[in-house]
Amino acid sequence: MWTRPTPPHSPTPAALSIRMMTRILIWASTFQAELEALCVDLAQETECEVLIAAPRAFQYRALSAVATPERPPSALVDRSSKQGLRQAKAFDADVVVVDNNVPTHKLSPRLFMAWHGFGWRPDSIGPTTRRIASMYGALDKPNRSVRWLAIGPTDAEDRIRHGIDRSNIVHSGSSFAHWLTPDSPVLQAFSASDVQSEYIIDLSRPTVLFAFTWHYGEPLSSWGESLVLMEQLFSRLSELGVNALVRLHDRHRYRRRFVKEMTLLADRLPHVQCKFRDSSPNSLVDLLVGDALVSDLSSILTYWYHSQKPTVHLVPRADAAGMLQTRRRQHRRLKIATTPVDDARWKIPPTEVGGPVVQSIDELVGHLAAIVGDSSCTGSSRATGTAESQVRQAFLDRHLFDPEPSGIARHVLTLARS
Repeated sequence: MWTRPTPPHSPTPAALSIRMMTRILIWASTFQAELEALCVDLAQETECEVLIAAPRAFQYRALSAVATPERPPSALVDRSSKQGLRQAKAFDADVVVVDNNVPTHKLSPRLFMAWHGFGWRPDSIGPTTRRIASMYGALDKPNRSVRWLAIGPTDAEDRIRHGIDRSNIVHSGSSFAHWLTPDSPVLQAFSASDVQSEYIIDLSRPTVLFAFTWHYGEPLSSWGESLVLMEQLFSRLSELGVNALVRLHDRHRYRRRFVKEMTLLADRLPHVQCKFRDSSPNSLVDLLVGDALVSDLSSILTYWYHSQKPTVHLVPRADAAGMLQTRRRQHRRLKIATTPVDDARWKIPPTEVGGPVVQSIDELVGHLAAIVGDSSCTGSSRATGTAESQVRQAFLDRHLFDPEPSGIARHVLTLARS
């Protein structure tokens, strides 16, 4: 029976009295992906203690083994509470690992940045680098106290363009992506039947995972009214005998009406399940049960490519002038801007992806019908066609390092013990 990779079960900070081991504080905006894999790798270290500080930590305790281990790590604290902050300070870590949200207090003498996801949009890292510099020193020259992770050559060059000195950047393939590769122990041991009780949809049917970012508006909104099109899509998938497993960003990223009606729509369709990140923060098992992925340039794609399973891209259309509308939050207010598709600020041009692109419901359903009808694209092998494989591999070769088990953990431990 499949069991989720388990992060360390470390002693609580109050139980620590004698300094015997390397102490690593994980300061997470969301405990998932690279940070989750890092903690599993650190659990193999006998001289290492880990404290995980995550917002709304009760979610990781309350959810089942699909979202977190069967019993929560004893060293998991609520980052958003005053008590959690006190525990993080008392832990007296050798290094703090952050994903993009840097603590307002200096909680360790060293900091390791593992930015949350690698995607197409330019990252707004200026405020982050300034906060780090105010506590740990400048990043535009060699700094022995800070390391910034790059999971590919494009990632590394982007950080250098943002003024981070090369000597402060460490290179490693994604440890989380390795869990998704066909030969990984995690995937080899996985069976959808083991997690069926955690899903409303019937996992014996083919399942298409929809992973939407919020930066280009509500899902499918560049094609028309989002909810109308989503209902049409779900109806077409039902005719194909296919599940739709929909992952959306945090609820506050969308209009309240959309959140309410999207939830109602999914609730009345037995082959549809909808999750929002703020209540279902961990995506690992959704990635494992999915037979194909549809996404509008979410950074989850760059993990998924390593699985070699089919992908369909919904690249938001630019207007006649080649401008693409993007959204971001600033001081709790939604800011909408237009960015040229060929603008140099893009980390990767939005026209460059690792697989087929569609621009209509008919095209999308046609691709999914072909995937479902091709036995090589579903079931145990989950391979993709030669043409798509070549496009995907070209993308991976250009932008990402090969997945590397424990690679990030080695860099973190090296910094912690320096």
